[in-house]
Amino acid sequence: MAPEDNPHKLDFSDLKVEDPNGLYQIEDYRLSESLGYLLKRTMSMLSTALDQELTRYDLTHPQFSILMILTERNCSTAADIARETCGDTGAMTRMLDRLEAKGLVRRVRSLEDRRIVNIELTDAGRLAAEKIPILAINALNRFLQGFDRDELEQMKSFLRRLLSNGGFAVLPTSNTTPTSE
Repeated sequence: MAPEDNPHKLDFSDLKVEDPNGLYQIEDYRLSESLGYLLKRTMSMLSTALDQELTRYDLTHPQFSILMILTERNCSTAADIARETCGDTGAMTRMLDRLEAKGLVRRVRSLEDRRIVNIELTDAGRLAAEKIPILAINALNRFLQGFDRDELEQMKSFLRRLLSNGGFAVLPTSNTTPTSE
């Protein structure tokens, strides 16, 4: 079959940069300078470092994240946690199975609606969620050497703005004073 007869041939001829004044343009686009690439590499590096710290506790970074989400966010079901982590419910169920087997979470049927199964931290899970952030703090501090507090706050502000521009709800920062209107 000739390439031009290929039914799977993709036609890219109508692609164009939507914003001619945007910060990225085709003439100077390089993967190594792409924000997405840099964010992904940074996240991978941080996650790997935290996984290495967590191995002695038989936990992974995603499992640690679940413990923290249950502690800090208004998430109580596997679906809530999956939404918060941008994961799928099947993978979340398997991860919760592992955390339950480790005695860190328990599943509890809702008294209001028996179809709903809430996820709760056990005493061991609460202790882990209280103490394990020390490992994250140590890893983050290693990677943030050379940054000052203002640079860190500016970086987090930029990331929150990216999330907001992408349509994700962004919680107010802990150092933001609520305004009364």
